[in-house]
Amino acid sequence: MEGFPKFDILKAIYQFYDDYVSQFDFVCQPKCAACCTQHVCITTLEGAFIITHLKEKQCLDILDRLNKVNSDRPFSPRLSTNMLAAYCLNRREPPQQEEYFSTAPCPFLENGLCLIYPVRPFACRSFFSQERCDVKGEAVVPPVLVTINILLNQLLEHIDTPGCYGNMIKVLKFLEENLGRYFFQQSLTPEDLAPNRPIPGFLFPPEHQMEVRKVIDKLSLLRIGRIDMKSVLTQILRPGGRHV
Repeated sequence: MEGFPKFDILKAIYQFYDDYVSQFDFVCQPKCAACCTQHVCITTLEGAFIITHLKEKQCLDILDRLNKVNSDRPFSPRLSTNMLAAYCLNRREPPQQEEYFSTAPCPFLENGLCLIYPVRPFACRSFFSQERCDVKGEAVVPPVLVTINILLNQLLEHIDTPGCYGNMIKVLKFLEENLGRYFFQQSLTPEDLAPNRPIPGFLFPPEHQMEVRKVIDKLSLLRIGRIDMKSVLTQILRPGGRHV
């Protein structure tokens, strides 16, 4: 996956996160796939990363599974993470979004295993539970990890401007026909995807401020080729930061 610098940033953030979550204990195991539904949202950067990986592995036929999705209403957010952050930071009520939730299995799930696991998006990479979801009925996640997940979601969206955000199935279908336009950073405004926005400020509760600062400091040490993450984060952060 050479020649597209944003892929290098994405891989570095994925690796950073995988290392970070190693400090937590989770019960997730192979074939524990209760969370592997069609309710997954990604950026166009992550979608392009998946398609490029499958192309290099000569496995593009895996994308044919998208045409066999048995749900005609996969969740489609109207707002991206940073759009929601802007509403929250400005103490404004965001517009209502559809609450339809599809529990249908992810099209990339086969025999309980993920066919795109090495390049799975952040939404999947960051979904853990300290108790079995099929027993508890929901994931049990440390609150501080939820905060860090939101922070990194915001960062990934920021890096992917002027791309889009939305349901994984719709993003991948869109990119199958528009991958070239994406790589040339042309304006992408499909009706059923939300436009990515720069970070308006990070969302975190006051009690997580120290952990957020620690994570940002560690991210700042990353140097990815000619890209210095410290300079990227300096452009984003405002004096004192913003939180809710």
